[in-house]
Amino acid sequence: MSEKRHEQRVYDPRLRQLVRNTGDIRVATEIGVPRSTAAGWLRAESQDVISLDVLGMQETELQLELVRLRRRILVLTTVVRLLVALVRLSGVRLDARNLYKDAMAALLGTIERARKVLQLRSILRILGLSSARYHSRPQPDADCHPADVASCPKRVPNQLTAKDVSAIKDTCLSGAALGNVQEI
Repeated sequence: MSEKRHEQRVYDPRLRQLVRNTGDIRVATEIGVPRSTAAGWLRAESQDVISLDVLGMQETELQLELVRLRRRILVLTTVVRLLVALVRLSGVRLDARNLYKDAMAALLGTIERARKVLQLRSILRILGLSSARYHSRPQPDADCHPADVASCPKRVPNQLTAKDVSAIKDTCLSGAALGNVQEI
């Protein structure tokens, strides 16, 4: 046997509120709301409705806010253009390998905060930083200092550190290693 399911109807909360405010269920029953439903609205406690603040604004208030927001966007766009021009004129390049550790850490923090608003791809494009450069940054535990950037092991994955070179040298020059070498 198949059951017939009754679909529950959903009514506009403003209609419910109108019936409560007027105390007249005919407001609802005249447009097709069942009498028992409208009567239940009068008996039930008023429920809080979660909504956006703009839904309660008048059309003129919305238009005024739109004009203000457009002006704000224009100002912010202009500021961004000026800052981009200033950065370009100053010759700052983020793709340079000698970006100091503290400056890079500050930049990464700024990028992470910006990711809450913009996509990473957009942020990198604004900064003029390639995705490869961003993702190849030294990790916080890497022992690279501004004076040591040229020999930083994180810069080239297969590059030997000074410690590695010293260990290889010691092994090659040790007496045991020299005794095992045969002349060809």
